[in-house]
Amino acid sequence: MASNNNGESLDDFFNYNGNGDTEMAQEISNLKEQLNSMQQTLYDMQSSSITGGNFNMSSSGESQQQEKKGQENKSKNGANESLNQLLKQMHDFRNQAQKQQEQVQQQVQKSIQEAMSALQQANEQIQSNQALTQMNQLIDQAQQQLNGMGQQGGEQKEKEKPDQKSDQKSDQKNK
Repeated sequence: MASNNNGESLDDFFNYNGNGDTEMAQEISNLKEQLNSMQQTLYDMQSSSITGGNFNMSSSGESQQQEKKGQENKSKNGANESLNQLLKQMHDFRNQAQKQQEQVQQQVQKSIQEAMSALQQANEQIQSNQALTQMNQLIDQAQQQLNGMGQQGGEQKEKEKPDQKSDQKSDQKNK
């Protein structure tokens, strides 16, 4: 398996554990196909240079062989540059995807914290409302008791008034 300068295998780039984003998966798949094609081309060029260099040549044949090797080396260098560029693009793409995922996670955490704060405020408001309701009930009960005591007091005064009149009448009769 080929590896880049950082010691990571190419499979590391393809085994990215993202969120399953189809666009990202398609891009990685396309990049993998390009890489496989470039690797096959490189392999073909290496094979042809190994098999193509085993025959006797005259001085003109040697110059042709050297020219062919030079062209093959240029092709190999170009393929290596393309591979390195592709690996860099894949690495950058992976880093970008990870940063985006981290940003999304931070936004979700912030939203959760805001929702928890709103729930806490709502809970405090409910508790305040319950305390006010209880206070109102106590006030109503106290008012009813006061009203009841006031009615009882009024009834006793009215009962006392007729008795006082009858006492006054009996006092006048006795005189």
